[in-house]
Amino acid sequence: MNIPEKGMITIDELKVDKLNVSQKNLDLSFGYSLQGQTGKVSKRVQFGDDTVNFVLNVMNEIKRGKPLTKIENESEMKEKLVNHLRRLLKEVDDLGKINEQTRYMREFNRINCYKIKFPEIVI
Repeated sequence: MNIPEKGMITIDELKVDKLNVSQKNLDLSFGYSLQGQTGKVSKRVQFGDDTVNFVLNVMNEIKRGKPLTKIENESEMKEKLVNHLRRLLKEVDDLGKINEQTRYMREFNRINCYKIKFPEIVI
């Protein structure tokens, strides 16, 4: 018999795994930890997707199979993830406006290696 996991899930990072401009999507991974164990959820976001619903789906997927757990500071974390994702998608949109090849590749590589670590929130 499986014992349900209890506790608080901490979302630790947001990372771009792959930027695909021609297919208009980003492959993202979200790292999290629960009781000292780490996990990762990978999702693909299309450039026109609703960022709030996307983040809510990611959070639900992180909690899936862990019925007695909650995401630490869930509303604050949701807001942070939505803001970072919107900014990232804006940068990708701006990428299409760059005409100079060298600058385009520099910005493309910067976005393609995008990674944010979330520090613990101390209240």
